[in-house]
Amino acid sequence: YEKSGFDRGHLAPAADFSDSKEAMYNSFLLTNISPQIGVGFNRDYWARFEKFVRNLTHTFNDVYVFTGPLFVPIQNNDSNKSQLQYKVIGNPPNIAVPTHFFKIIICPIQNPKLTPSPSS
Repeated sequence: YEKSGFDRGHLAPAADFSDSKEAMYNSFLLTNISPQIGVGFNRDYWARFEKFVRNLTHTFNDVYVFTGPLFVPIQNNDSNKSQLQYKVIGNPPNIAVPTHFFKIIICPIQNPKLTPSPSS
């Protein structure tokens, strides 16, 4: 990542693990890291999005988040076929840079009509 122009972006943000030193340490393992553009994405939009998701825990009892990299193909105008193109960084270049990222957020709502009554 050094001098590549990319941040070591966390898939599960380190700030989500501030209550445990071990969990915080483990959030820096490379299995939780993916190259992300720093200015304009990782340190801006994505950071605000992670804060929004973190704040959902003040509203919902359970918040499930699935995050990952995507490698989205583009349409080749000459052949009209889709092809996968992405940057590779490192020395030697062996770290694929995702073209996109996703987050799936699930916040189950407790429905009082579906909750069993204490007498059942």
